[in-house]
Amino acid sequence: MQRGQINIWRKLVDTEIYKDSEAIHLWVHLLINAKIEPITVEFRHKTFNLKRSQLVTTTTQLAKETGIDRSKIQRLGILLENLNMIKRKPENAYTVVTIVSYDKYQPEYSPNVVIIDKNEILTEEQVTMIMLNWKILKGFHIKDKYAVGMMINRRKELEGKSLERAKSILATYDYILNDDFTIEKIIEKDERWKEVMELWTNNNMNSYQKC
Repeated sequence: MQRGQINIWRKLVDTEIYKDSEAIHLWVHLLINAKIEPITVEFRHKTFNLKRSQLVTTTTQLAKETGIDRSKIQRLGILLENLNMIKRKPENAYTVVTIVSYDKYQPEYSPNVVIIDKNEILTEEQVTMIMLNWKILKGFHIKDKYAVGMMINRRKELEGKSLERAKSILATYDYILNDDFTIEKIIEKDERWKEVMELWTNNNMNSYQKC
C-alpha cells in the first residue's frame, strides 16, 4: 500500500454516484490504488508501465478487494467512465484504469513533506524535524555544545505540545514555525546531524559527548 493521503472534494456530493454507497466505495478504492508516480509493475506475470494516476486491475480483482459483486463492478465502471471520472484501456484480460483530472484534485506527493494540524499533539519525529530545521536555519554545529544543549532544552519544551503551542514557544526564540517541514531534505544537508537526532530520540545525553 502506498503512503500518504488522497483528497475527497466536496463537489462529490453533487455527482450521480453520491447516493450509491458501492459506487463511492469503488471510486475511493480506485483513488487509493492509483499510482502517485510513474512505475513499472508486475501484475499476474505481465509487466505494465503505469503513469501517475493509473492502476492495472481486473473486474474479478476489484470485486475481491471491495466485496462488490462483479456485475455491479462492470456497471459502475461504465458509469464512472460516462461521467468522465475514469478512462479504461483493456489489455487482454486486464484493464488499465486512469483517474481523469488526477493532478487537479490530488497534489503531487512528496514523502519529505509532513503536514501537521495546528491542534495535533506533536510526535517525537515531528519535534525532531522542527529542531533539525531550526539547526539548519541558525547554522548551529553539532560540536557547539552550548547550541546543542539549548536546542535540547527547547525540544523538551515542545514535547506533548500542539503545533499551535509550539509556534508560540518558538516565537519567543525568534524562530517562526511554518505548518510544514521537510525532514529528509534537512537531514541531507547535514548527514552528521542524524547522530544528534538519534541521541535526542533515545534521550541519551551522555552519548552526546562522543559526537
